[in-house]
Amino acid sequence: SNDGSRGLGDVYKRQRPTAAMRDSTLAKVIAALLCAWPGGKAKWPSGKDLEAAAQSAGIAVSDDSIRKAIALAEEEMTPK
Repeated sequence: SNDGSRGLGDVYKRQRPTAAMRDSTLAKVIAALLCAWPGGKAKWPSGKDLEAAAQSAGIAVSDDSIRKAIALAEEEMTPK
């Protein structure tokens, strides 16, 4: 009988694949985006917002990688 429920296969088909990227590469990409962020550092998203955005895009990112990215962006923006 068809009770209207979907099988587990449908759930798995709807899940986004997780992109695999080295932490160092991911930190550099995030840092580059932050350096180009409209409004500068004052308008940067929080670490939690960055993590949520990455997860919604199917990218696994650790808190440590986000901290590294923010530190790298801050370093890049500091006049030398």
